[in-house]
Amino acid sequence: MSWEGRLNSGVFKGKLNARGYSRLAATTANVVGSQLSGLFEILRSMGKNLCVLFVVLASFCTPVSAFGTCEIVLSTGRNVSTRFTVALALTAAEHAVGLMGRSSLAERHGMLFDFGQEQRISMWMKDTLISLDMVFFRSDGTLVYLEQATEPRSLRHITPPMPIRYVLEINAGASRGLNPTALVKLDMVRLKQCLSAESAAR
Repeated sequence: MSWEGRLNSGVFKGKLNARGYSRLAATTANVVGSQLSGLFEILRSMGKNLCVLFVVLASFCTPVSAFGTCEIVLSTGRNVSTRFTVALALTAAEHAVGLMGRSSLAERHGMLFDFGQEQRISMWMKDTLISLDMVFFRSDGTLVYLEQATEPRSLRHITPPMPIRYVLEINAGASRGLNPTALVKLDMVRLKQCLSAESAAR
């Protein structure tokens, strides 16, 4: 029965005395309590799912400014070096976001993924709007695998045949001149300094 029905039926009809107020207060408390109890039960049952949802949303809403940055140097056996300014993706959430949603990358800019140790990894281009070159390195900074001009939004897995620790994502074409057979290496002294500074800042 609605509140209006209860009033018109005589439950609270007429001038309320102390007993009437008491009955009204008790009924209100029962209704509100019942509603709150139902709400709490819904939230409790959804608790785990809500936590998962919040984690996913947090990862996909990670702003570009949330990533630390570093200037890395790639050197070859010909004493030629190339510099890139990169965002540092160090956590699982940052790995999941990567360069998703970016409509452009400045020249000589990119993102460096650090997986903490050498391991078999797979990359893909889901929700990534621009074509990239992916450059794969071992723990000592040696370039061992290269994937050029990836297809935007592709769900194809890019899986190097060897364990990898670092992946550099840059604009398609920016890896021209780099080759796994040319002894290309990251400047590990500079990179370790960047990673240490970033870890201390977090």
